[in-house]
Amino acid sequence: MSARIPCINPSCRRTAPADSYEPGEEIICRGCWRLLPPDLAARWKRFNRRERRLIRRIERRVARNEIPAGRVRVIGVRMEARRAVIWSEICAAFRSPEKPVGLDAFLRETGLG
Repeated sequence: MSARIPCINPSCRRTAPADSYEPGEEIICRGCWRLLPPDLAARWKRFNRRERRLIRRIERRVARNEIPAGRVRVIGVRMEARRAVIWSEICAAFRSPEKPVGLDAFLRETGLG
């Protein structure tokens, strides 16, 4: 039986095959992705779109020898740092939710608690 990677949401029981991912990589399942606050999910999508566009632009400039290798490394480090910040915010959304789960949250929302 192959190893599996659990979803980052502690209350979710979904997993993914570890063969498809790098060692130490975390995942979020589609069901939990839909539970994220819309602005956070939109930031992640915007970041990925911008990163893909930047990578294409850098590859073209490297092919034409217009950008030094040191600059490419700096850009890569900055993009990786930005990715880590957004991913940590996604993880924090599940590990410390804004609203408590259960009856207490329901009572607070309805104004009875």
